[in-house]
Amino acid sequence: MGLAGFLATLLRRLGRALRSQPAPQIHKVSGVGIVRFADYRQYEQVRVEASNAVMGLLAGARMAAHMLQLTEGSDRLLPEIFPQIPHIGRLNLTTEAARDILIDGDVYLGAMAVPYALAIHEDYLKTCLTLLQRGGIRLTKPPGDLKLANQHEEIERGRRRTARGPAPRRTGTAAGGALAACAAVGVAVIATVMASRDVTA
Repeated sequence: MGLAGFLATLLRRLGRALRSQPAPQIHKVSGVGIVRFADYRQYEQVRVEASNAVMGLLAGARMAAHMLQLTEGSDRLLPEIFPQIPHIGRLNLTTEAARDILIDGDVYLGAMAVPYALAIHEDYLKTCLTLLQRGGIRLTKPPGDLKLANQHEEIERGRRRTARGPAPRRTGTAAGGALAACAAVGVAVIATVMASRDVTA
């Protein structure tokens, strides 16, 4: 087995190992119980998969950089050395130049991972806002038109409305459940970003 074949096998095994990890069963965040409705469980699954994908790419970049040490000093280009790797022609570099990119892979992955995590978070909050609307809370805009910059403010506005006076029509379990679940999501996103910072420190 050549160097490229060994590296490909190693990355496949890493991917299988990451995919086999069970999703964490979170029950409380800051002392508040999480409402485990189906959309939240789906959000948790997507969040964990995204985190595993980013960490797998980071580990793969570091392993590839380590393996390329074996070709140090070579002036041949990557497509000549690893012709069996798909799309290798797009990275028409020497192994030394490619290794420099891979060593700095945490910087590039971090820049891509943060918007990725925020996009997952924004999509989930749209689900929560839809649930609030269905529970009788009047929103300033349709859930699909609210962006991450004002989603939390909208949810907080809904919380204040449920706290004042008689509850709006058809509130209760649906609206309250959405508020309780959404309150925990920000902590999960912050934890993901902080975990990335720990890795790249």
